[in-house]
Amino acid sequence: MSGLLKVLCFALAVVALGAFAASCGSSNAQYRVVNAIPNTTTFDAQGFAVYMNGASIWSNVAFTNTEPTSSGKYQSVSGGSDTLDVYPQSEAGQTGATPDISSALNLGGGTQYTVVLAGNSTATGATYPLAAHVITDANPTPTSGDAGLRILAASLILPSVDIYVLPSSATTCCAQYQNTSAEIATGLQYPQSAGTGNIDSNYQNVGIPTGGGLTVWVTAHGNATALILKSSSYSLNAGQNYTLVLTDASGGGSPPQFIFLTP
Repeated sequence: MSGLLKVLCFALAVVALGAFAASCGSSNAQYRVVNAIPNTTTFDAQGFAVYMNGASIWSNVAFTNTEPTSSGKYQSVSGGSDTLDVYPQSEAGQTGATPDISSALNLGGGTQYTVVLAGNSTATGATYPLAAHVITDANPTPTSGDAGLRILAASLILPSVDIYVLPSSATTCCAQYQNTSAEIATGLQYPQSAGTGNIDSNYQNVGIPTGGGLTVWVTAHGNATALILKSSSYSLNAGQNYTLVLTDASGGGSPPQFIFLTP
């Protein structure tokens, strides 16, 4: 075999290997888990243990915790049919232990997901049974100069709500901002077992104010004067996507709060 032919064969092999590796990589899905179950300690004072396909992934996941803990990090798993199980920490790994949540997932390769653990009861027919809500992180490119912001409604006490985003310098909201770009979501509500609800606002473009942060205002749906919550100031970077999970106070009830998920 000539030297040139050997080089060509080697090059083709490298290309084929690279294509195979890329194919294998793209078959993996990525996911992160956020615990929005306000009465987590009634199930276990240590929190929850999360298993994927029978393997322990995270332990001691307390209310408002996000795993992986590092900004922008996800856990990889083979795309397709996967099973997420959530156990009280003290029962994890014990023979015959029954998970509080067992969710069959259908994760697409090359796609990122946020899994929101929510609800407060495992009783049959409960209004808010424990559940794992799988939300696709589409991560669209924000409009130039804007950030992307998405709200996930996991509060069990709130009615249907509308969401407004304003510069932190703003002192009033929200009637004057109805039906403007500041109103980024309407009619968000966590679903009851016997009803329907929309928990995902999808990503919305929000402008970045010069020299200041952004504040999120929550009002009753259709009633811009019925203020429910005004968040602390968030500093967002243009070109990146962020998620806020709306949930309840620790243990349940008021005041509602946000869990801030960075890119």
